[in-house]
Amino acid sequence: MFMINHLVGFGANTPAAPLATRVFTDSEGHPAVSETTHTFTAKSLGTAASDRIIVIAGGSGGSNPAVTGVTVGGNSCTEAIQFADTARAWIYYVALPTGTTGDVVVTFASAEFRSIIGVYALYGASGGPSSTASGGGTNGTVVTGNIVKKKNGVCFGACFQTGFDPATEDHAYTNLTKDAEVTADASGSGSVASEEVAADVTETITVVSDEIDGRHPLVAAHWEAA
Repeated sequence: MFMINHLVGFGANTPAAPLATRVFTDSEGHPAVSETTHTFTAKSLGTAASDRIIVIAGGSGGSNPAVTGVTVGGNSCTEAIQFADTARAWIYYVALPTGTTGDVVVTFASAEFRSIIGVYALYGASGGPSSTASGGGTNGTVVTGNIVKKKNGVCFGACFQTGFDPATEDHAYTNLTKDAEVTADASGSGSVASEEVAADVTETITVVSDEIDGRHPLVAAHWEAA
């Protein structure tokens, strides 16, 4: 007689942990034309998906008014963080499951000269950021406060400088990976950066610029996996 043993759960598949991913899809600079709205036309939004969040990381400078709104394809974004230190850096986001291109429109409280944006498609993430950080500085180095990163999440950053020659500028990031240097005009530019997080950690984000003139605000925002 054969005896059959049932081992309940033995060898059963363990569900994979939630994982957020990002794709850097586009960037553009707005030159020194004093306007209340800066329009970036037909930006790539990446692959449409039911869980897609569009993240706009950017910066601006000149007269330095506050950013009062951002839209993507006519859809209003939510502010994740905004920080001013002579110039300004900011991150906005919107859940946008459909569409592969769209205009990005940044609105200011009053006319602004120059700005830059980086566009990301974020997948598998919670609705809004779980942690943000900011910092300002000069003489080539800027450091944020602590940002809490969670394993399998995604972190984004943006830094902007004005009042110097962008041809001599290069931003070197610590604890994020730079995705693009973006020139607005002959007197200002910035950079955007991101990271898919491998382990829980609390740390600062640092940017070192080889252009030491002017202030350069830096912001970061982290999304946990859904």
